[in-house]
Amino acid sequence: MYFASEVSIHKKEYNVYDLWAHKNIGKTSDRLVKEIPAHGVLAVRLSAVK
Repeated sequence: MYFASEVSIHKKEYNVYDLWAHKNIGKTSDRLVKEIPAHGVLAVRLSAVK
């Protein structure tokens, strides 16, 4: 399964919120780079840009 196509991520713009750091880390229209350590997890919440 390709996540981006399943949720139509390319058709809309979303804010990306890091659930662990409790901060916004950008938008899906931006190039987001996040280093994740071995056995680490990146948990994010996507919310539609208004």
